[in-house]
Amino acid sequence: MLHHPVLGRIRFRMKAVFSRAEIIHHILARSEAIVVLEAPAGMGKSVILRQIAQREKLMVHADPRPPKPRSGKLVLWDVPPHAVPGPVPERFAAGDCRAIIAKRPETEIPGLPRALAYGAAHVLDPELLLISTAEAERFFGAEQAEPILAASGGWPLVAFRGSGSGDLSRFLRFELLPHLADEELVDLKLLAGGVELSSRGSERLFPIVRVGGDRKLQLCATGLSGPLSAAVEELMAERLRTPAGANAIAEAYAAHGRPVEAITTYQQ
Repeated sequence: MLHHPVLGRIRFRMKAVFSRAEIIHHILARSEAIVVLEAPAGMGKSVILRQIAQREKLMVHADPRPPKPRSGKLVLWDVPPHAVPGPVPERFAAGDCRAIIAKRPETEIPGLPRALAYGAAHVLDPELLLISTAEAERFFGAEQAEPILAASGGWPLVAFRGSGSGDLSRFLRFELLPHLADEELVDLKLLAGGVELSSRGSERLFPIVRVGGDRKLQLCATGLSGPLSAAVEELMAERLRTPAGANAIAEAYAAHGRPVEAITTYQQ
């Protein structure tokens, strides 16, 4: 469980309905036939699709199979997690109709790279899905907005969950961390322990990690260190059972100049 002095009070201090009107306006204003909301779990992709559906009087297609194109119409495709989706219909890429697709970064949709290459599709910057300062002030009130953004990093899942809405550590363990490489898990373990690390590309660690102004990696959310440490420890213990995993983790420690952890890992 996450026990955080700010996050624990959020559920009872909401000041407004959680409307994402600004980002919805941005999405609908795009000129491309296909707009992709590509972001990790808990970023509010499905919430945005449902709000667009409500506004445009549409249905959300939540299925691995692609929705049927409707000439001149907008369709909403919410690709289920862990699914193997079918290909993007050619009529979408050709501009005969529009589609807004929500998916996780690790989910590959056949035909989408081709649509991107031809300029028929656009992948939204995932940082746009983070809760902005203006949204936080509207949702939580001016006094709570700053501490909640600091505690959550603007990650909707963390900002809105409160302290009693589930086990965040298990969510991280099974929904966000499994696709990370062994060396990335070591990065997260060290960051959660307060160690400063130089940036070497953090896109796959979003929304947990950002690159600071000093080019150092830092946790985006102050309320994440405890649940993140527990989730990383559990997953690393699983990977240490294989020689390849143990070697990769030990080498990652050594690369960070931490010989004690590297030797200990080799000896396990």
